[in-house]
Amino acid sequence: MSFPKVSKDNKGKKDAVKVQFLANSLEIVLDKEKCTGCCACVRACPKEAFSRYQPEGPQKFFGKQIIYKKKKYQVPFIYDPLACSYCGLCTFICPFDALRLKVNGEEVPPEKLKLVEEQAVPQLESEKITLEDGKEAKVYTKGSLSIDVNMCNTGCYNCAEICPSGAISTSPDTVTKKRGEYEQELKIEIEESKCLYCGACHEICPTGALKLIIDEVSYSGDYNSPFWDEVVERLKIKPDKTSS
Repeated sequence: MSFPKVSKDNKGKKDAVKVQFLANSLEIVLDKEKCTGCCACVRACPKEAFSRYQPEGPQKFFGKQIIYKKKKYQVPFIYDPLACSYCGLCTFICPFDALRLKVNGEEVPPEKLKLVEEQAVPQLESEKITLEDGKEAKVYTKGSLSIDVNMCNTGCYNCAEICPSGAISTSPDTVTKKRGEYEQELKIEIEESKCLYCGACHEICPTGALKLIIDEVSYSGDYNSPFWDEVVERLKIKPDKTSS
């Protein structure tokens, strides 16, 4: 048997990629029930191992769809296990605690990662928020959220469906008559005080109508590597910047 040995596993509500060396194994596990598709992992990964869109060919992984509020959405995950360094950064920054690193079958809590213990990263200054479904999220980014109503013309309302905090909602707007029948049109409303600035709506919007900007990442403490500075810049979402 040759090493490293790579495996991929779809465990129903969880997906996993694993690399087995002669004496040790490393594994990243995604809890699809917790994932909202915010793509913080995609933006932060220093190896660009994560993607929401899976390449065709032998590297193609599962469909990676979740059912969120009765709709199906693609969520990001590692498309090539050998591209991942298994550093655990994705578990450290995931706002929804959807990712876990396992070393030799044992889960490593984010606060016990070598990145943290060796002070390659600082402490995240995060606030715990209770979501609409009762789960918790950590909020450590700040920015702004708006919508260009002229670009919002598909009627999909994906943003309101995917938003985990209820910051985006729909409400009756006007009634129009089409082919002799009256139809109620909906408009999208934003309550920015509820926004987590996670990026889920930004990723799911098909037209770019949602204008999300992340311009601040809150953290404190010492860190001894330029690695973190690069991560911070990747986590930010700037005007007209799209993710992978």
